[in-house]
Formats: sequence, C-alpha cells, structure tokens
Amino acid sequence: MQSWLTVAFGAFCVVLGVVWAIKPVAMGKLQQQYLYLGAGGDEVQINETLGRVAGLVLAAAGVYLVVT
Repeated sequence: MQSWLTVAFGAFCVVLGVVWAIKPVAMGKLQQQYLYLGAGGDEVQINETLGRVAGLVLAAAGVYLVVT
C-alpha cells in the first residue's frame, strides 16, 4: 500500500513533467531564474529538446510512483 505522500509526489512529478514537455523554454527560464542552474544561453533548439526529454522522463517517473 502506498502512502499518500508518494502518490502526491508522483502526481506533482506528472504535472510538472507534462508542463515541462509542453513549454520547455519557459520552464528552462524559470529554472535559471530561481535555481541559478541549467542550460543557459540563446541555444533555444538545444534547450527545447533537453526540456522536452527531461519533462517526459519526469512525467514517466511520476506515473511509476503513482501506479506502483
């Protein structure tokens, strides 16, 4: 049986991952603004690809946490 904390964290990961996959450049800028890390610069194509892949991986991890 899962704890509610695991399910809540998994759901948060799914939501964050989906948003990151849909709007990777905007989420990357937020990451740079608040965390001061991440791929910087004007290489939008690279940042977009990395953001989409990272978002999908995060969403998949969230689904795994919710399902198991």
